[in-house]
Amino acid sequence: MCNTIARIAILRKKEELSIDIFGKQYLEVHGPIVTKIPGLRRYEQYHVVESTQPTGLGDEDYPRSSEPVDGFSKLWFDGLSSMETALKSDVMKVLGEDILYGFTCVNQIFCFTIHWFLLKCYSSNYFKHKKIILVT
Repeated sequence: MCNTIARIAILRKKEELSIDIFGKQYLEVHGPIVTKIPGLRRYEQYHVVESTQPTGLGDEDYPRSSEPVDGFSKLWFDGLSSMETALKSDVMKVLGEDILYGFTCVNQIFCFTIHWFLLKCYSSNYFKHKKIILVT
């Protein structure tokens, strides 16, 4: 088993925020704070653009989940102890304030930690059309 782990957060925006404002704050305000977490090896944000699933029964669609999801993120660390140290950092205190008073509410965020396994690797051409922002 690999030691690398990822912390996944599933996010729901405040009802009063438009999806555009949520996305902008998530990417431009919250994201740069996250990149300062000590020991962070990789950070990925995912912004939901569509969340219905065709029923195959005519024109009706149904939600994929009873819980609306507006975005999720993956934070990669070298191991559990590295992540635990990072979660106690001063940067996490700043993030906590952003979560409480910024783009989402603390009761609307769900987190869990995973070990990951790569089952198939696509060629680099697969990602050619994707928007990738590198933060150093």
